Amino acid sequence: MLKTRILTALVGIPAMLGLAYLGGPYWQLFVLLLAMAGLFEFYAMVSAGGHRPIRVLGYLLVVLLLAWFTGIPAVLSRQSPASLLLGMMVTGLVLLLFFPRYNLTDLAVTWFGPLYLSVFLSYALITGELDGSFGILLLAFLLTWASDSGGYFVGRWLGRRKLAPTISPNKTWAGAAGGIFLAVMVAVLYGWGEYPVAYTVLLGVAGSITAQVGDLVVSAMKRHCGVKDTGSLITGHGGVLDRFDSFMWVMPLVYYFCKYF
Repeated sequence: MLKTRILTALVGIPAMLGLAYLGGPYWQLFVLLLAMAGLFEFYAMVSAGGHRPIRVLGYLLVVLLLAWFTGIPAVLSRQSPASLLLGMMVTGLVLLLFFPRYNLTDLAVTWFGPLYLSVFLSYALITGELDGSFGILLLAFLLTWASDSGGYFVGRWLGRRKLAPTISPNKTWAGAAGGIFLAVMVAVLYGWGEYPVAYTVLLGVAGSITAQVGDLVVSAMKRHCGVKDTGSLITGHGGVLDRFDSFMWVMPLVYYFCKYF
């Protein structure tokens, strides 16, 4: 399993970073496809849990919400609620026309997936507005990978006491500490000479904590729905949500750190 994960990473990571470096429509299309794939997995997961999401509406919402949050295209700027209005009107009409086949719980689940993905992934798009956007994206990925790797290897080596046994039985306090330690090392080295060490230490700690929270949030969703992985799209790594759950939480933190510091 570890060998497969490494081989997939050796192919996938350079391709993804290449799209991030190119930026513009290449990166925007990648993020949109990422959101769509994540939503596909989310709906499959909640369907296994007994819910009935309205899939077509959800895919429409992802596009509208990303457009609204990021101002793409310009007619759906962040100052205009038009996309949210359209989405809410369609939702109301679905409830009106198809009740009681679909109920409020189904509509809530339908909305949660697009909101969750669009709010977090929008930061991977609006980062393009900042100077050095590729470096910011790279920092977010490095912090995520450092936290994940540190948690995995230290957890396997020293992990005894469970961190959240009812949500993720394999997570340990030692693994959490290992993730924080490696993320701090990466943040300090990456920001050496540009940011005060105290700032980058705090960034590493906060980055690892948010990465681990993001991972646990998706784990809680999986436990609720009774599934092991969100999908199998990424060989050896599970689904898109399994691989990008931590990054989605780290990205806003890095965005605001680089914007204001």
